[in-house]
Amino acid sequence: MRRTLAALAALALLMAAAPAGAQLSEGEIQIVDLDATGYPTIEVTVDVPRSFADTTLTADEFSLDEGGVAREITVEKLAETTGIVLAIDTSGSMAGEAIAAAKASALAFVDGLPDSHPVAVVGFGDSVVRASELTTDRAATRNAIGSLRATGETSLYDALIESASILQTAGTDRVALVLLSDGADTASSATPDAVVGALTSSDVALYSIGLETGDSQLSELSALTDRAGGAFLSTTALADLAAVYDGLAARLANQYRLRFEATSSGPVEVRVVAVSGDRLAGANLVTELKAADAAPAPTTSTDPQASTDPQFLEAVPFLAPPKGMLEAGWVMWAGLGALGFAFATVSYAAFSMAGDKPRRRLEPRATPKAGDTQLSGVATWASGLVDRTFLNGTRRGAMNAALDRAGLNLRPGEFIVLVGCVSVAVLALGWLMHPLIGIIGAIVVALSARSFVGYMGSRRRNRFANQLDNTLLVMAGSLRAGHGIQRALVAVAEESDSPTGEEFTRVVAETRIGRDLVEALQGIADRLGNEDFEWVVRAVAINRELGGNLSEVLDNVGDTIRERNQLRRQVSALSAEGKLSAIVLYVLPFGVAGFVRLTNPTYLSELTKSNFGLGAIGLAILLMIGGGAWIKKIVQVQF
Repeated sequence: MRRTLAALAALALLMAAAPAGAQLSEGEIQIVDLDATGYPTIEVTVDVPRSFADTTLTADEFSLDEGGVAREITVEKLAETTGIVLAIDTSGSMAGEAIAAAKASALAFVDGLPDSHPVAVVGFGDSVVRASELTTDRAATRNAIGSLRATGETSLYDALIESASILQTAGTDRVALVLLSDGADTASSATPDAVVGALTSSDVALYSIGLETGDSQLSELSALTDRAGGAFLSTTALADLAAVYDGLAARLANQYRLRFEATSSGPVEVRVVAVSGDRLAGANLVTELKAADAAPAPTTSTDPQASTDPQFLEAVPFLAPPKGMLEAGWVMWAGLGALGFAFATVSYAAFSMAGDKPRRRLEPRATPKAGDTQLSGVATWASGLVDRTFLNGTRRGAMNAALDRAGLNLRPGEFIVLVGCVSVAVLALGWLMHPLIGIIGAIVVALSARSFVGYMGSRRRNRFANQLDNTLLVMAGSLRAGHGIQRALVAVAEESDSPTGEEFTRVVAETRIGRDLVEALQGIADRLGNEDFEWVVRAVAINRELGGNLSEVLDNVGDTIRERNQLRRQVSALSAEGKLSAIVLYVLPFGVAGFVRLTNPTYLSELTKSNFGLGAIGLAILLMIGGGAWIKKIVQVQF
């Protein structure tokens, strides 16, 4: 119970897990070595952060799992002697306050080490300077550190090779290299591959400290440290450099060896977690377990902090998700997507059951009637609550008109609750991938709802306009056959497709309950915003006041509308190829960028990681938006 509470307290910090080559903090373990020469008995050497230095950890505070399976372990605190090389960047970029802070921090680091640990000092600028050999004489080490001077280029790789050669002759139980630099190599004859080979062959535990200044280029150092299986630490403030060195000194003096019996053979992930009081730290290592003459080299190394990262949760047995959850791939996400779609569909069905016919009511029902299902009752209660709480008369009327125009069988309160349900479903699905994805997805759904209603209304309005010439033909034919205007409207309602049939059915229903015919027809024009239908309404109104042959008037109006629709269709046909080309040109840059990102992730880095590149991307997007607006304006027909 105590370990569970400690883990939960650490998880509340929400600190992101970092792979080897990323920053370390007080909440991380470093796996220094994994020895499989005695397979199946495996020895894992770890150092723990300063926060654990006040107590000696036992097997009760450590947990270890091999390939996701917890193992029995024995724990031994090491009192072994560690040979250490301090390699300090003395290039010209370190001149001034930087080299002074580095020397002061290195002196404090030496003072924090046990006296039994021999230390050597190496400086590297234009060339590598071995300031002192491995020695336990702290006075000689301090003098060597004080003699360093900053000037020239950076021979980083040569310094690492020199340090590895020193540690090969250390004669100590363990060896470690502590490197400080603020930039990339500029003057070495050695290569990164040679450095990695020298460090791994000597079993050197590499701790790289990156000093972030205005001229820093630390990506190369971080990548090299990752390849060598070391730990990369960085700091942006000279004042914090002493704390970084102090933490390293505590780690090197606070190491443990964990032993367990392996059952795996081949590549496997070994995870270690330490919990003591309210402190939690973890690490994992992908390696190959087999009987061998030499300890295997890790293929990747990760030092996760106490966080909600899936890798860390798997590392803690009592917080692990179901096995295979993280590797389920597209099957799991397809299932979750189907679940979200079903949730939205059920919500819509609930509102459809809750709605009364006719399709619109002035006020929502506050309580469900007898015979309603429990689901529709909940939907009615939720939509009524939203109506009463958030929607006043003006806002409700505007939203109701927009839903009417779009042909959506929903009241304003129902629509808001439905959008909320879909947003929650998207939030939940996205949260499983990443909290930020869930939040952004929910916001996009909420903001897109209004655009969706507008799009549906615009599509319905265009369909009505395209059907209008045939509508007038039906009306005129019915009048010429001797029927009255009311019977002509019924014929249109029965014989026309949606949305014309729906709108004229509504007109017939309204006139039958006493609404004036002209007002009912004007309602169609107002809802759909169709200027051509305004002419029809005026023709009917004039005919009712003055008399005359309404069928002939409708024929004339129909001819005019037919010619307009023919012109619209002609423009649409002539511009279809251009609009398709515009769509392809819009999608192509993003498709190509996505493909390149998947096949060669670093190819676009020069474009996305520089101010000039980001500015070019922004300018291109603005030009694309302007071009799209221009094309839309050109092909839009106005009379």
